[in-house]
Order: sequence, then C-alpha cells, then structure tokens
Amino acid sequence: FYEVLYDGDARLFKRVDKVLKSDANAQNGISIGYNDPNFNPANPRYFQYSVRYYLFKDGSLYILSGKNDVWKYFTSEQKRAVKSQLRRHNLNSLDRERFYVEVLSRIEDGK
Repeated sequence: FYEVLYDGDARLFKRVDKVLKSDANAQNGISIGYNDPNFNPANPRYFQYSVRYYLFKDGSLYILSGKNDVWKYFTSEQKRAVKSQLRRHNLNSLDRERFYVEVLSRIEDGK
C-alpha cells in the first residue's frame, strides 16, 4: 500500500512492503529488525519490512533513497533557503520521513 505523507504541489508517498520470512538463525529484536511479541524461536517465522519513499513532482515519480535525494528536484534558491532553515532549527537529524515532510512544507511555504 502507499501512504500519502505530504500533499501539496509535490506529493510524498511511503510504500511499506512486508515479506514473510523463515530463518533458523533468526532471533527476536535486531536480527529480524523489530521486537515481535509472538516470535517463537522453535518456529522462527517473521515479517521482513522494507520502506520506500516516492516524490511525485511535475508529473514524474522519483524514488528517494536517502535524505539528500530530495534536493535534486528543487531549484538551488529553494535548496539554499530551506537548508538554512533546517540548520537554524536543528532539524537535519530528523528521521527520513519527517525530514522529507519538513523540506516539502518549507519549500511550499517559501513560494
């Protein structure tokens, strides 16, 4: 499924995929990527999650692989203004999802 995280001139989507896995060496927690209260070491089946972010802008869809990918799709003036705001408010350390939403909303506010 796709979740709409931001809906403005540009749109941000989040896609979460879940794949059922089984691994005899899997352990609850770090090994499988999350703590599953129903994890059974005798029958180590778990869901492997993968998250992807997509930017829809000007009729095209782009995959965002990391925080810096979002800057490719905006002008240098927009980039400079928003990066300065993010530094000033110490927002560079946000997780990817919140970072993308913050960037898009600040770019749109600056128009």
